[in-house]
Amino acid sequence: GQNDPMTLLAKQIGNLVLQLQHAPVPQINILAAQNRELNLVTYPDFSGGEQDPITWLEDVEKAFEANQVQDNHKIPVVVPHLKGTTSTWWVSIQAIRPAIDRWNDAHNQ
Repeated sequence: GQNDPMTLLAKQIGNLVLQLQHAPVPQINILAAQNRELNLVTYPDFSGGEQDPITWLEDVEKAFEANQVQDNHKIPVVVPHLKGTTSTWWVSIQAIRPAIDRWNDAHNQ
């Protein structure tokens, strides 16, 4: 009959199936997952002096590529790795020039 446990269970399952069919599809942000930066390769510090800036730039570029860093995040990622006089230089450049917020702009200074 109408009240036997199997009939009630079948109705409940039917109702759940209907609810699932009409439920909104969950939005998974695939782009965010694809754009997530990794931390596979560490960034070398740069303190100037005898350190070769070209080698440092090449190493930083390799780290950016391995870690999938987007262009607009490269400056904030690398600035903490400027040490000593190079950090002072960066602060002074930021004070006298318009904000450098793109890696290619800073790269050409």
